[in-house]
Parts: sequence; C-alpha cells; structure tokens
Amino acid sequence: MSSKVHTSALCLIPPKHIWDQIQAIRKIHDKSYVRWYPHVNLLYPFFTYDKFEDAKQTAIDALSEIEPFEVTFKEFGYFQHGKRSSTVFLWPQSNNEDKNMTLINNDEEVTISAEVREVQRRLEEAFPVCNDLSTRSDQGFIPHLSVGQFKSRQHTLDMMDQFQGNFESISFTVKELYIISRIGKAEPFKVRSVIPLGSSTPSYVEPTPEIAPLSEEEEKGVSGDDNNNNNSNNIKNKYPNRGDGINLFVSNLSFKLKQEQFEKYFENIKEITIYSIALIMDRNRLRCKGFGFVEVRNEDEARFLIKNHNGKYLQNRGLNIKKAK
Repeated sequence: MSSKVHTSALCLIPPKHIWDQIQAIRKIHDKSYVRWYPHVNLLYPFFTYDKFEDAKQTAIDALSEIEPFEVTFKEFGYFQHGKRSSTVFLWPQSNNEDKNMTLINNDEEVTISAEVREVQRRLEEAFPVCNDLSTRSDQGFIPHLSVGQFKSRQHTLDMMDQFQGNFESISFTVKELYIISRIGKAEPFKVRSVIPLGSSTPSYVEPTPEIAPLSEEEEKGVSGDDNNNNNSNNIKNKYPNRGDGINLFVSNLSFKLKQEQFEKYFENIKEITIYSIALIMDRNRLRCKGFGFVEVRNEDEARFLIKNHNGKYLQNRGLNIKKAK
C-alpha cells in the first residue's frame, strides 16, 4: 500500500448529537463545510478504495491495545498560514490533565489530548508512508478540528474570541475511527469503514455517519457531475451538499420561521437547483436567528434569485438575498 490520494482519510469524527455548535460555525466560515464531516484527520492523504479492507485490518491490529477514551472540545486555536490566511480550529483535549500534553502554537503553550496523539502515532507506525500530518511541523502531529478560514490576524483573533465566548464545552467517548473517501472533486466524503478501538465493537448507532459502500455509479468512477444527472427534479437528493455551488446569504427572516418552511420556499423555485440550505437557529431561544444560507448550482442561478426574489415576502418579511462573504 504505497499510493496515497487526497480523496480519502483515516479520521476521528465526533458523534452527531454534539455537532450543533461546531456546524453552526462551520456553516458560515468553513469552505469545506459541505464536503467534510466535522473531523480530526489522523492520516491524510490515505489510500485508494481498493486498499480499504486491508487498511482496516492493519489499523485494527495497530490499535488493539488502545481502549475507548474521552475527548473534550472547549478551546479554540489557529494556524497562521501567511499574512492574509489562517485557519481556526478546536483543540481535542482531555478533562483528565494527566492525559494531556503541551505543545507550542503561535508562541503560546497549549494543551492537547495525549491519547489522540498516541492513536495517530500507532497508526503512522502501521502506515509509515502516511506521515504527511506529522512532518508539517517540528512538533510533529498537531490534532485539530477545523471550523473556519479567515484573513487578517486581527480578524482571526476577534472571531476566536467571539466563538470562545459562545461555545459550551462538549465531551464524548472515542470508541471508533473512520476511513472516509469521496469520488471526484465535487462529492462529499462518505464513511467506508469503521475501526473499533481495543476490545470495543463498532456501534453503528452512536457514530455520526452511516457506512456507505460505493454505489454502482461510484464503482464506475462517475463523480456525479451535472452532465450525468436528470434534472427533472430541482431538489437533488435533498440535498447533495456538493460545496462547489454559489452560497447566498438570506436575511430579514421571521424569528418564527422553521427549517421546513425555509426549504419549501426555495424548493418551489423551479429555475434553481439547491445544493444546500440551512436556517440558522438560536439554540438558547429555540428560534430562528433571522438569517440563513442557500447554495445554488451556479452564478446564473444566484443572479436569478437575487433579481427575482430579493424583496419577496416570506411570512410577511421581505427577503434580503445577497452573495455570502
């Protein structure tokens, strides 16, 4: 197993019931929101689909002595890629200080889960060719869950402060890891194999994603582009979450608006193809925050919506529609 691709990874994925806070941030700020699950990559790039069965068994053997462990997300960090580019993320940590270790990031000491590092070390030992993530830094592998990309350093710090002030600590038990892959550049990742830790067995219930073998089309190498789709239904698999469309910001919405009502309004517009749609909710007040996002296929459809539906009424409120920044 020597051929690596950027369309597969071995990663840690939190269970879906704790996604809300993470996804609320990613939906607005993460360019990879529709393509990736919220995740911590352990090995990336990884192998091609035909190597997954062998890779799964090798990983299970490598982690046979690692029992399930707790991970907590409560603190944000960032990587500065240049003067005008940075990534904000969550550190995976343990509530048990004895199971943490320290690293230096942006000249500051930070705490991360030593158990996550150990899992990655054992996996890399089993797959030595997959050492990309541990060779990017002098400190070796730096585990993180990305939530967004930003430009200036000050903007990054301001957004981190905002996220930190509103974020409630979330914890979960890591019982298994996942091999994920996608077919073609536009498709979202799907789980292909589950790797249980230690003596645990795959739950298939608590993990977020369902296991998805390759479909017949994927087996044939079809990436699912528009040339291969019958466009008789403008709501594609409700929704394909392709991530290569045009994202629109829709505001001035009623606080009483529900997700289904928001979807229905745009589903009834036959001139567009919806790639993703989300009404942003206030978790504390259990109501809409007054805005949402709609991703459509291309620039023409975006212009059509702005020209023909900006100002149109939904629950007695005039819609404000513009391109998302």
